[in-house]
Amino acid sequence: MQRVACSSVPVRSWLARELVVSGSMYHSLLLEQNTSTELYVDNEENPKLACTIKSKSTSGEVLCCLYVEKDHRSVGAFSAIARKVQEVLEEMKKVQPDTSRCTFKALNSSHYENVISAMGNIGIEKQWQEPCGLFSLSKSSASIVQEQRVQLPSGYVQNNDMTTTGDHNTINVAQYVNDTWKYRSATSLPMIKAMLDSYPSVGIIHKETGKLVSWMLTYEDGAIGMLYVDEEHRRRGLARATVSLLLQKYFNDKNKCFCISEETIDCPCFTYIVDSNDASLGLFASLGFQRVIDCSWIGFK
Repeated sequence: MQRVACSSVPVRSWLARELVVSGSMYHSLLLEQNTSTELYVDNEENPKLACTIKSKSTSGEVLCCLYVEKDHRSVGAFSAIARKVQEVLEEMKKVQPDTSRCTFKALNSSHYENVISAMGNIGIEKQWQEPCGLFSLSKSSASIVQEQRVQLPSGYVQNNDMTTTGDHNTINVAQYVNDTWKYRSATSLPMIKAMLDSYPSVGIIHKETGKLVSWMLTYEDGAIGMLYVDEEHRRRGLARATVSLLLQKYFNDKNKCFCISEETIDCPCFTYIVDSNDASLGLFASLGFQRVIDCSWIGFK
């Protein structure tokens, strides 16, 4: 495995061939603020396997994203990645000795065994696993979404600017979103603030109370997510309306979305849905999203 620049043209061109499944890694590499991200590939000029390793010194977390070309198998490469992760974790322990951990993000189910085995061989054991699916919106469905008129339930209005909601400012809205997020952590609040400031997001306000009751955001890697509807306002069609509004914003506000390039101008919209979330699985299927791969977030320590 060799470390290459995140701006490597051959690697980006390779990833761009299969954006439906490689979009998360590709978009992450487009970000200019990737000073804490290392990119490793098996061969820069003719890559078959790539892995980004991002360290978060404030939380002691190492976040990995692995993409392997279909039908490619290389046990040695997985061992090399595990050793690189170990090196980063050892450095992290100097700053956060009690909290150093590693998470493989959206790991394709085809690679579970190899990654878990390679990490276990160097004493880094799996702690948890969250099975999910990668879902992509087809071009035909995307066209329908862009043209349709979204009708909000009576008593609700759209909030196009999630940085200002009533008397709230960006920080308070971010705090509210963070407090209701199932996966909140020591680093999630700054991440949510950046998402609200930089990428497409949508909120819905209850007119009578002025309360923000539903929202959905876009992650820095291009995935839409964090869909939430206040419990008192559920079963009124707000989830469907929120997703539909964000999809329109995602496609229509291309100038605000980082995914613009010659290779990604038509990049499909994608999301990850936990296998146990039956409501979201049904909703996104009804909107035209199709399951592309089975994957998991897997935590190691």
